[in-house]
Amino acid sequence: MSQDTALIISKIREVLKTAIGELDKIEENYKRLVSDSKLDPTILETLNWKPYKNALGSWVYVDRELEAGPLKEALLKAPKKTLDIGPYRYNLGGDRLQFIGRHRIGEKLDE
Repeated sequence: MSQDTALIISKIREVLKTAIGELDKIEENYKRLVSDSKLDPTILETLNWKPYKNALGSWVYVDRELEAGPLKEALLKAPKKTLDIGPYRYNLGGDRLQFIGRHRIGEKLDE
């Protein structure tokens, strides 16, 4: 193996090690986010959920539910603005991200 090849391999290992470290931090932050006590499924259940008329699931208008604030903040940080908490998958929607929708994990939704 030439010295140049060894140097390239060494640099790749260094980059990968750094990337793995960053992924570990992201994973830890994500776990902490989901385990936040304000995102407790029992607390989320107390929100004024309204059923969708033509689909499974329900929704809530964020600005009218003080307790929905922490969930909105978590959803803003989550990949695709979607989180699984307890038996539900929550997502943030609306043109101003003013709604939180939820459906039971595993339910087939009408798209």
